[in-house]
Amino acid sequence: MRSPKQIKPQSPSFAVEWWPVGRVTPYPNNARVIPASAVEKVASSIRAFGWRQPIVVDADGVIIVGHVRLLAAQSMAMTEVPVHVALDLTPGQVKAYRLMDNRSHDEATWDLDLIGPELQSIQELDSDFDLALTGFDQDELNAYLVPARGNQRGRGSGLVAAGCPGHPARRPVALRRSVPSTPRALRGLD
Repeated sequence: MRSPKQIKPQSPSFAVEWWPVGRVTPYPNNARVIPASAVEKVASSIRAFGWRQPIVVDADGVIIVGHVRLLAAQSMAMTEVPVHVALDLTPGQVKAYRLMDNRSHDEATWDLDLIGPELQSIQELDSDFDLALTGFDQDELNAYLVPARGNQRGRGSGLVAAGCPGHPARRPVALRRSVPSTPRALRGLD
């Protein structure tokens, strides 16, 4: 098996441009299914944090990675999106990277003992922060944050993270859900 050409991890050709939304073309054969809830979460994230990852396209403007970001931008009626054109990838590398980017999400798992403390630290830093912006739904947030025992008035938020000393970790059955049925318009976009 031939090894693909190697790309420098910090290639000097990494540039980001702002493109009109209509110039970016979704890849019609993308195997990833995107539920509307994912689009809504990404749109909320872009509104709260701004653009932090560009959409990556090939030389023809076809998306390699970033289908959800494009759908989120469209849902917010944005007119421009940040784009990186991966000119230094071969057609085979483009297809492989597209699959790898989507597949790698399935490989990652959660350290369930660290989610609660991380959520708690967000609340300690900013008590008004909307924890839904973390991407967890309310049931998941409730599973990781439990009422503090013996909370004294004026000290803390009244919540402690599940998994903190004296509070055993609550482990939801699964954070990864089966893929819900989605409209054809959302199917196949990352």
